[in-house]
Amino acid sequence: MNPTPRARSETFHWTFDGARDRIWAALADTERFNEAAGLPRYDIEEREDADGRIRFFAEANVKGVQMAWEELPTNWVRHSWFSHARVFSKGPLATLTAELKLQDREQGSEGIYTLTASPRTLFGRVLLGTGFFPSARRDFTTLAGQADRFATGMAPDVFDVPDIALDPEAEAYLAALAKPATSGTTDEALRRQLIEHVRTAGEIDVRRLRPLALAGAWGADEQAMITASFEGVRDGLLAATWDLLCPRCQGAKVSSDSLDALPTEAHCASCNITYGRDFAKNVELTFYPNRRIRDVPDGEFCLYGPMTTPHVHAQLTVPPRSSRSVDLSELPTSRLRLRLLEAAAESEARFASEPNAGPIIRMTPESIDVVERSASAVRDGDRTAQLINDSDRLLTLVIDTPHWSRDALTADRVFAMQSFRDIFSDALLRPGDHLAIDHAVIVFIDLKGSTRLYEEIGDAEAYRLVREFFAQIAGDARRHGGAVVKTIGDAVNLAFTNPASALRCARDIHHAFDAHNAALPTEAPRTECKTGIHVCRTIAVTLNGRLDYYGTGVNLAARRCDCAEPGEIAISDEMCGAPGVADVVAGCEPKRELRDLKGFDQAVAVTRLKM
Repeated sequence: MNPTPRARSETFHWTFDGARDRIWAALADTERFNEAAGLPRYDIEEREDADGRIRFFAEANVKGVQMAWEELPTNWVRHSWFSHARVFSKGPLATLTAELKLQDREQGSEGIYTLTASPRTLFGRVLLGTGFFPSARRDFTTLAGQADRFATGMAPDVFDVPDIALDPEAEAYLAALAKPATSGTTDEALRRQLIEHVRTAGEIDVRRLRPLALAGAWGADEQAMITASFEGVRDGLLAATWDLLCPRCQGAKVSSDSLDALPTEAHCASCNITYGRDFAKNVELTFYPNRRIRDVPDGEFCLYGPMTTPHVHAQLTVPPRSSRSVDLSELPTSRLRLRLLEAAAESEARFASEPNAGPIIRMTPESIDVVERSASAVRDGDRTAQLINDSDRLLTLVIDTPHWSRDALTADRVFAMQSFRDIFSDALLRPGDHLAIDHAVIVFIDLKGSTRLYEEIGDAEAYRLVREFFAQIAGDARRHGGAVVKTIGDAVNLAFTNPASALRCARDIHHAFDAHNAALPTEAPRTECKTGIHVCRTIAVTLNGRLDYYGTGVNLAARRCDCAEPGEIAISDEMCGAPGVADVVAGCEPKRELRDLKGFDQAVAVTRLKM
C-alpha cells in the first residue's frame, strides 16, 4: 500500500543471534505476535464483491477505542519479507501497514520492521505525533528479543504470554487430574505436561490442539502424544472435534463434535471454493480444553499471516492491469503449485536455484502462464520474477507446495488405533456412509488348537485362556499403533496404517505364543497362531455398531491367513515392498509361492515367514 501524504513511518532495526528461518517462524507468526502484544481478538465478516472477490471486515475495541477495518491479503515471500495492511472505516487511523524484511548476517540475522500509518481523525494525528510509535517500538522490540531467544533455543515458546487466571474450581479439577493415573497407558510426564499446557499456554496454542504438532514441538513420541490426547478426553481435560480442511489453505472451515454429523462438503470463503470430504486427507481430529476448565473465546488475533498457512511459500497481490517484480530465487526448486487466492486458475512450475532471470508469470482469473526467461534476455544478476495481471480485477498469486500437513491426525489413522476405539467407541459413521482408505494394513490372526483346548481342559478354563490370548493380541496391537477391529470365533482382525509396525506386532504375538507354549508341561495342550497381512485399499463402514473394514483387500488378508501354517505369517507382495518391512524380515528365509485362493479367479502371491 502506498502511504498517503499525511502518513508517518517508523523503522525499527533489530539484530538477531538466531538464524533467519527461525526468526521468520517466530515473527511471521502474526497471530501469536498480536496476542503477545496485547492486541484484542476480533470477529470477521465476509462480503462478496460483484466480481466474486471475497473481502474481510473486522471490528474491535482497542484499548478503549472502537475501530473497524478491512483486512487486505498479506503479501510475503517466505523467510524474506511480509507486508500486512489494514484500511479503517472507524477509529483514529485511516491506514496501517506493518512490514518486516529479514536478511542474513555473518552470524545470525537482522530484521527491518517498518510501521506506516495515516490518521483518519484529529485524534489520529495527535496519536501518531505522540505515543503511537514509541509505544510500538518498545513493545515490538521486546517481542523481537523473545523471538531471538526462541530462535536460539534459549526459550521453549515463541513469545511470553500473560498468566492465565482460572477459577478455583478449574484449578482444583486440574490438580486432581495431575495426580498419578490409575488406568490408561499415557506416559505420566507427558500427561502432566499436557495438563500444564492447557493451564498456562496462550489462547492460540490451546484453541486447536494437534497431537502430532505437539509431539514435534515437545520431542515426544507421536503414539504417546495421541494416546495422551485421547485419554485427556476420557478424563475431562479435553474435548475433541472433527475438522473438514480446505485443500487449498488447509484451514478448518467446518467442524463437528460428532463424526456422523460432519457434512460431506464445505465452502472456504478465503479461497472461494466448495470442496468435498476425504477421510484420509482432509478430515482431522483436533482437541481443545474442556470448557469446564478453560473457555477459550472465539475470534481472530490476525486473520492473515504467513505462518497460518506454512505450506505457502509466497503470496503476492497485483492490481488490475498492472505488474510487479519480485525476487523468488529462494523458493524451493521442487515443483510448486501456482494458484490464485480466490479464483480457479492453477498451474505448476519449478524455480531455478541458479542466479539467472526469474520467470514471467501472466495471470487472469481463468489462467496462469509461466514463461522462463533466458539469462541473456535481461541484465546480469537480475533474479526477479515479473508478475503481470492481465485482468480488470485485483489478483493475488499464491505459490505453495500442494501436500497435506504432516501434522494432521486424519480419520483413517485414528480408526486404526486401539486407544481411539476404546475411548471413542461411539464415534461412528452415519448409516450408508463409508470412509475410503487408500492405504490400510489389514491383519488376521487365527488361533490353532483351541478346539482341543476346550476338549481337554473344559469350556470355562479354555474360554478364560482364549480371552487372555485375545488380551495379549490387543495389547501388542496397541503398543505397535494398531487396533482390534473385531473377533470372529477364534480369529482376530487387526488394522494398522504402518506395514512395518503391523509385521513387528505379528512377530511379537507369535513370540508370545511360543513363550507360553514353552512354559507348559509336556502333556499340556498347545495353542498356536497363524497370521495373514495385506496392504490394500479398503473402506471403513459402521457394521453392528462399530467401525469395520470391508472390501477385496480385507478378504485377501483373511485368505492369506488360511495359507499360513501354524507359527507362520503370510504376507502379500505389497507388504514385502513396503518401507521398513525388509528390515523386519531380514534373516527369516521367506518362502514365496503362488496360491489359488477361495473366491479369486487368479493365483495370488503369498510369502510365508517363520519369525
